[in-house]
Amino acid sequence: TIPERVSLGTTIPERVSYGTAGGINVVDVRYALDCGFSSFDTAMAEEWYDEDAVAVALAERVPREEVFVTSKVHPRDLGYSLTRAAGERSAAKFG
Repeated sequence: TIPERVSLGTTIPERVSYGTAGGINVVDVRYALDCGFSSFDTAMAEEWYDEDAVAVALAERVPREEVFVTSKVHPRDLGYSLTRAAGERSAAKFG
């Protein structure tokens, strides 16, 4: 089962996330927001995801505390220092 809280005390919402793989862009994310999505799944793999597009669309439309964003580390960033740096870069995009 999924824990109710992750280690930082953040509650994982029980909702369907909008997946952003496969060439999703700012317009697509805006549409998802208009349809009522408030949870987004992305990754730090530019080959398949566009974290920047997700971040831009969210920043334009909703306060950060109203959305939940899940991201994943690319295998090229595995290892303590690389993973931490990648996570910090990703988090900075979303405020």
